[in-house]
Amino acid sequence: MLTMLDIPAADILTASDVDLVNKGGISEMFAGLEMKKYRDCFQKPEMHYWQNTEKGSNVEVDYLRVRGGKVLPVEVKANTQGSMQSLWIFMRKRKLHEAIRTSLENFGQFDHYDPKEYSLTRR
Repeated sequence: MLTMLDIPAADILTASDVDLVNKGGISEMFAGLEMKKYRDCFQKPEMHYWQNTEKGSNVEVDYLRVRGGKVLPVEVKANTQGSMQSLWIFMRKRKLHEAIRTSLENFGQFDHYDPKEYSLTRR
């Protein structure tokens, strides 16, 4: 999409919140298009997400993928900040141990996740 518009991805990802009001939505769309791009071109691509349907809840996970027969939630953040509360809730409900979070933070991996406390040990 960005190539068609002749917009470098770096311009979108490094824009300030004032420069780009819809940065989160664009980041999610960009990640979704990248995931679709690397799928089998002969199969209809399907994208899935999760939203908590409990009353008064505003919890969602941006994308759900299947890898090795298991659900892999994908959370997309447009900045270096942002809670992973929705991701933790989904992982706890589904008893999952792996997930992907994309953001502008440096690459890292969490070795331990305690769903009761939402606490992490970062490597």
